[in-house]
Amino acid sequence: MQNGCVPGYTIHPGNEHDSRTFPAICERLKKYDPALMVLDAGYKTPARAKTLPDDGIKPVYPYRRPMTKKGFFKKHEYVYLCPNNQVLCYATTNREGYREYKSDPSFCVNCPYLSQCTESKSRQKNSHETYWGTVP
Repeated sequence: MQNGCVPGYTIHPGNEHDSRTFPAICERLKKYDPALMVLDAGYKTPARAKTLPDDGIKPVYPYRRPMTKKGFFKKHEYVYLCPNNQVLCYATTNREGYREYKSDPSFCVNCPYLSQCTESKSRQKNSHETYWGTVP
């Protein structure tokens, strides 16, 4: 890309997430042998963070705030803890590649730290981590 031109586009239904429509346009853009791609936040998924560098393309994303509050993740124990020291158990890996950890809502209902931990109506703390490590 030179001088800020748009090198390609694809057309998809409005209800499809950017991360699902990206492979089609990415394949078209590879013919230009890009060194980097500037992408909006909709494309910032663990899958893109892994596949673009694997193809020799440096992804450039906007800053995104961490998805968990400081101090919750205990790297040496490899678990998430709430302020009341409840372990957030691994629940699933979602389709974007994030590991999801969740608290037990029956424990959280009467927790004195609930407002510090989550604003969720289900009274359940959720934390996410990428399957491939830190998203650049």
